Amino acid sequence: MLHGALDSVAKTAVVAVFPRESMEDCMKNSAFVIVLVLFIATMAYAEEMDFRGVKWGMSKSEVMSTEHGSVFKEDSGRVGYLTEILDEETLLVYYFTDDKLTRARYTLLKVFTNKSNKYYESFQPLVSSLTEKYGKPNKHDKLWKNSLYKGRPSEIGMAIATGGYSEYVQWETKSTRIIAYISGNNFEIESGVEYDSKELSKLEGQQKKNKEMKKL
Repeated sequence: MLHGALDSVAKTAVVAVFPRESMEDCMKNSAFVIVLVLFIATMAYAEEMDFRGVKWGMSKSEVMSTEHGSVFKEDSGRVGYLTEILDEETLLVYYFTDDKLTRARYTLLKVFTNKSNKYYESFQPLVSSLTEKYGKPNKHDKLWKNSLYKGRPSEIGMAIATGGYSEYVQWETKSTRIIAYISGNNFEIESGVEYDSKELSKLEGQQKKNKEMKKL
């Protein structure tokens, strides 16, 4: 049925594009037109997706059907997978509110033997790649909680590990807020990127509020 429909579209498109050609000659181009139609349909599908081939608001089962790896962890409000981005091992977690996808996060898993600048250095390619894809960030916060390591670039890793410094870089699309981050505390450093639905993020906040209200 799909092939017949596409063939019909192809015939119509060929006649429209090559009105002076004979139908026999035009049909030689039908294969090209079918490929063109499929390409346009694929591009339209890709534009509809919000993140990694999924769309905000999808159910957990719908999201899981798009992933081919083994589930690393799962509960009612989230599901996680081990994957890679930019040749870095990462933990990918999808978050759901009322069985609707509201956000997702990549956390870089590489561990260095000390709190050197390597954590911060590994964060830079992530920011560069996101800038290449989404353009100039609309927000870039470099936050110092104390000045112990401020002005000492060679110890930026220690500044992050002790909670003295954190960095957040933000981009936005029509439907999504994207934040790359690096922060730390108690000599533990975490970095990654979070994707947040601009429309549905309020559901998560409301759910947390409702849980707190039940305690009263």
